[in-house]
Amino acid sequence: MALDFNYTFGPEAHYLRRRRILEVHPEVSLLMEKSWFGYLTYPLLCALVLGVQLGCAWLVRDAAWYVLLGVAYCVGGTINHTQFVLMHDLTHFTAFESITMNKLWAIFVNMPTGIPSAIAFGKHHADHHRYLGVKGLDPDIATEGEVQLVERSWVKKLLFGTFLFVPYGLRPLFVHPKPPCALEVLNIVTALGFDLCVGLTLGVQAACYIVLSTLISMSVLHPCTLHILAEHYEYVPGMDTFDYLGPLNYPNLNMGYHIEHHDFPMIPWFNLPRLRAAAPEFYEPFPVHTSYLRMLLRFVFDRGIALCTRTVRKQPLQM
Repeated sequence: MALDFNYTFGPEAHYLRRRRILEVHPEVSLLMEKSWFGYLTYPLLCALVLGVQLGCAWLVRDAAWYVLLGVAYCVGGTINHTQFVLMHDLTHFTAFESITMNKLWAIFVNMPTGIPSAIAFGKHHADHHRYLGVKGLDPDIATEGEVQLVERSWVKKLLFGTFLFVPYGLRPLFVHPKPPCALEVLNIVTALGFDLCVGLTLGVQAACYIVLSTLISMSVLHPCTLHILAEHYEYVPGMDTFDYLGPLNYPNLNMGYHIEHHDFPMIPWFNLPRLRAAAPEFYEPFPVHTSYLRMLLRFVFDRGIALCTRTVRKQPLQM
């Protein structure tokens, strides 16, 4: 089978569905409004994940390597991926009225991951929504080099997923790169400063725990990360976005409601199930993932699935 993307010249489905939903269910627009629950929830979650990671870093500061690795996988990887999806939500400006306040909280929640990424991620992730499926503009789409390198080999696909932080960290430098901004510099200073403080106060091993937790949290060897492979590959021909309905939506803050998220990116994570419930006729007909493990096994071993098994557009949507 030839390695090529599935090209389409039709309109982008999320844009059309958003218009239809608002016509039939105008009350859905209320789910985008800022609320006291959001004002309270985001800071509390940010403080909680910071406290848990600092507590774990203190506990493993003198632990054996296998204890550190076990805690980093079971606790740190889970917590840091929750931090990642919380940071993702903040880059959609869903918490506060002020865009700057959302960005500052994203920088704060990024600190205990040890690797500065919040502001840079927000810039490139905006392109993922704005240019969904457009080659050369959507940073979520693998480059031709990645496609040819990984091919359809199950070994290479597994390695790609294991070290997922490498292509996802480097790809934006080649796909629609953007110059750094002042808040990005602040993001880098605060995250590396946090690493330095942890290293000086708790020891080098504690700082290594923080960074290792993040690397684990961005590898498909950790179950929370599997949503990245589940969201946009064509497990059903013609479907460019998939939902996952299962227990990992709890630590992943409803990232499994991914069709809903792309339909309404400004709806905060805690309202996405309410969106699905408010417009069931638009969402329930779609097939969904119910097991990330089953999805991973198919991604790795099904030779019909490669990094190019995606719906792509040659031009962005004209709105």
